[in-house]
Amino acid sequence: MSPAAPRVVVIGGGISGLAAAFQILRRDAAGAIDLRVLEAAGRPGGKIFTEEAGGVLHETGPNGWLDSAPSTGALVRHLGLENALIRADAAAARRYIVRRGALAELPASAGAFLRSPILGPRAKLRLLAEPLVPRRDPAAGEESLADFGRRRLGADAVAWLLDPFVTGIHAGDPERISVQAAFPRIAALERDHGSLVRGMVARARRRRCAAGPRAGPAGPGGTLTSLEGGLRTLIEGLVELLGERVMLNAPVESIEAGSSGGRFRLRWAGGECEAEQVLLAIPAPAAAGLLRPHAPRAAAAAAAIEYAPLAVVETLFERRSLACELSGFGFLCPALERRRILGSLWTSSIFPGKRAPADAILLRTLVGGRRQGALAALPAAELKRLVLDELGAILPLRGAPRRSFISRWEQAIPQYEIGHVERVAALDGDLPPGLHVIGNAFRGIGINDCTAAAEAAAEKIYRATTDRTTGTT
Repeated sequence: MSPAAPRVVVIGGGISGLAAAFQILRRDAAGAIDLRVLEAAGRPGGKIFTEEAGGVLHETGPNGWLDSAPSTGALVRHLGLENALIRADAAAARRYIVRRGALAELPASAGAFLRSPILGPRAKLRLLAEPLVPRRDPAAGEESLADFGRRRLGADAVAWLLDPFVTGIHAGDPERISVQAAFPRIAALERDHGSLVRGMVARARRRRCAAGPRAGPAGPGGTLTSLEGGLRTLIEGLVELLGERVMLNAPVESIEAGSSGGRFRLRWAGGECEAEQVLLAIPAPAAAGLLRPHAPRAAAAAAAIEYAPLAVVETLFERRSLACELSGFGFLCPALERRRILGSLWTSSIFPGKRAPADAILLRTLVGGRRQGALAALPAAELKRLVLDELGAILPLRGAPRRSFISRWEQAIPQYEIGHVERVAALDGDLPPGLHVIGNAFRGIGINDCTAAAEAAAEKIYRATTDRTTGTT
């Protein structure tokens, strides 16, 4: 490698930073780029971490991705991990909400919707009248998902369908979540077709013509997918290929103007370097602190993004502890039910034989979120008791769990609340040349969103470094 090779530094060794670094390396076949990843923690992966104990795999953060988007699947193929792929069992197509203290299965078809007791006759008629609702002027700005839903679908549909939908994805409050920012495809159906129903019909026709992805166990348009050994397999594959380019325990303290070696000088405890291109792949508050000297408007936009705290409580029960067979993805709790948990995923049913022994049931229960954040910080004993009490009130459980495992995230899920579209636009418009920002706080919270943004950033950075080495302006 030439001593004059352009240095690219990725700050953050979570899925976004590692995927971006890998994509830069993959493009740099000639080895012309000096690449480094600086991770503040003592392990890579960010919120992705899989712990194994007693034949049980515990995911401390996300538990998979949907196979309907290409970016993560392509990354897995580039890493040679195709043989490690696992997909949710077909039974996971069954999803539930809590309604009047009991489980109610969400309808998976139009016929099932008409028979479902979740909505009453008047609410069903209101929802079926959706194509008659006038289109909202896109120039009116962002709208909360709750307002959008009440306007197009009715109040009952918001309470029993959209509310748990937002809980399951964002652990958020539909009264605050921006439909344009968090669910742009839903907003686009109204914008482009004037109706959600007409838009979904048109989209289904296009999929049939293109033989595109069909609905699967993880919901419309995809199947929940993971890897043997858990998501840590993906992180380990990336770190192995990046090798010594990844530096742990290296929290970047400042980004200053560079001298002769590059645009920027980065300092961390015990080290410093200069770089031509810097990619921030860290949570929004940390990014705001590093951006402030170079892009104050971008820093303010990043600092304004709120996070929901979350505790993930996984409980392992003897199979005989349950008076019925759990078959499905799990359940979510609408706010009207006033439960102290957000919901529970039935991990041993989603990935049978892959996450827990055959004689056990593994439940993954979520506590906290935007509306009940204080519960996520309860002492461990109280948190376990809360989860057991709530599960016992909903499921026919007998006896104590074999073991419990708690993961806490003070900044678990970024909230795309009203104003998020403007915040992201301000961020993009204020970044100086050579400084880039990605991560789940900005353009999508899922693994697919992160890997897609990482690939786009890698292409931009690689082109910029190529232009530099060839003298192109």
